[in-house]
Amino acid sequence: MWWRYAYRLQLRNNTDRDTSVKAEIRYLDSGGAVIDSTTTNILTVPAGKEKRFTGHSLISVPGAREVEDAEITVRKNDR
Repeated sequence: MWWRYAYRLQLRNNTDRDTSVKAEIRYLDSGGAVIDSTTTNILTVPAGKEKRFTGHSLISVPGAREVEDAEITVRKNDR
């Protein structure tokens, strides 16, 4: 059995060049321990723009019951 957790990530690019990044989403329990994680595909934000990205993760039970929070780390995409 799986539970689906959705996420929404809003990014702003304040530079004059398009930027491509990847985001790691970590799902945490009440004590801060990582229950599960996922990495997005490449997310591209045009120069001077803001863009919203959405997605979801499937987390197996029983760990899914313990999810209390999520943490996102955004890193430039290494091409």
